[in-house]
Amino acid sequence: MPDKQKTAQPSRKGKKAWRRNIDIQDVEEHLEQVRSEERSGGKISERSDDKLFMIDVKGDDRVKRQLAKDKPLYIEKILESRSAIPAVGTRLFSLPKASPKDKGKESKSYNAKIDKLVKRKLTHPEPAKPAKKSKGTAYDVWADEEPTTVELNPYLEPVHKRKVHAPATLKVKPAAAVHLPAVQVADAGASYNPTMEDHQALLRKAHKVEEDKIAERERINKQLEFRKELLEMDDDEVAKTDDEEEEDSDVHSDDDEETRKRKEIRKKTRTERNRLRRAKETKWLEDRRRREKALNKELHKLDEIQQMVVDIEQETEEKAKQRQERQEAKEKAGLPRLGKHYVPKAPIEVQLTEELSESLRTLKPEGNAFKDRFNSLQKRNIIEPRVPVAPKRRYKLKEYEKHSYKQFDRANNNKK
Repeated sequence: MPDKQKTAQPSRKGKKAWRRNIDIQDVEEHLEQVRSEERSGGKISERSDDKLFMIDVKGDDRVKRQLAKDKPLYIEKILESRSAIPAVGTRLFSLPKASPKDKGKESKSYNAKIDKLVKRKLTHPEPAKPAKKSKGTAYDVWADEEPTTVELNPYLEPVHKRKVHAPATLKVKPAAAVHLPAVQVADAGASYNPTMEDHQALLRKAHKVEEDKIAERERINKQLEFRKELLEMDDDEVAKTDDEEEEDSDVHSDDDEETRKRKEIRKKTRTERNRLRRAKETKWLEDRRRREKALNKELHKLDEIQQMVVDIEQETEEKAKQRQERQEAKEKAGLPRLGKHYVPKAPIEVQLTEELSESLRTLKPEGNAFKDRFNSLQKRNIIEPRVPVAPKRRYKLKEYEKHSYKQFDRANNNKK
């Protein structure tokens, strides 16, 4: 049998050995307990209930927020009572739940998800949310002190933020959209099998439109063309007329200068000045007498003037009424210009007599339904007329010589 190990017997020789090897663990534990009680406010048996307990009437905001956050939604309660499958979470980044077997361990997917979230937070920090503006001054209702109000400067008017109001015409329907039909019926001559009279009337209408276009084009060309009289004149005649004009201007300038010098040299006598003064007074008296006579004549014609004023007012009212009627008729027919461009006129869709088909199979379609709808919206002033904008380069292209081109020239020179 193996021998039993002997426990090491500490030495008890002398006071130092006794002090070193004595076991005082229970004494140390008791002293540590006493010290901890003194640090926490004395012995528990000696403390009163007021010191040991406290009534919390305020509550912890963090606990309230946590409880509100953990409170399930009403729809989740309904799903829990009817389905064993958990509802889909609303969070964008939901972390995988650990299984009960791996409790206390972290999986690789969990750590990868955490690293991805941390990296995104560092690279793309969330923008600071703006503080909510309070409508009034916030103060404690139960406080004894009165709420403090902001003192305004008496010399300056208070600044108020103006609200942006939409124009009144935004909710008003255009007059043309009310009176003009959305789908305009085509002329009888545009039918696939029209009568001779309707087709000829439509042809005359289209012919008149083309004649107006040709006349307008000729008028513009006539204004822009060079005068034929200038082409027929020779260079010698032009030079001759220029010389004659210069000589006439020189002669007139010399005559004017001589007469001006004579007037400056000669002075009027006293008799001439008196005669001019008397003639001026006489003319003024005659003008005054003429004005008085005209005024007396108008006073005798007061009834006629009053009747004339009444007639003028009636004529003005009639003109204003006619102007208003023309304006309303123009609005009902549609404004010719809405915005920057004019409303385009739709071309007359007509076929010549030899192009008319005898049956629906050989009918040649005319026009475009999409263009007709778009033109109808522009005529009724529902949308603004536009023109196609051609693509335009904003910056010019830079031209430069590549380095490979220089090397190509050098290689050819070396071959030679």
